Amino acid sequence: YVEIPPEQRPAMGEDFAKMLDWFDQTGYSVNIEAQRREYPDVDWHSYAEWANAQDWSAIKETAQ
Repeated sequence: YVEIPPEQRPAMGEDFAKMLDWFDQTGYSVNIEAQRREYPDVDWHSYAEWANAQDWSAIKETAQ
């Protein structure tokens, strides 16, 4: 990740600059508890739980 400072964004195009500004100022959000109530049959888990359940050996091998 490399942050593009706000003053450099217009040089990359108006739409791109607006998008990056929106990410900085507004961004995405979600009401997790409401989602769990709305979709109780989904096997909800945290990102950490998901990450811990993954086999990262292939990625670890390529990083060495």
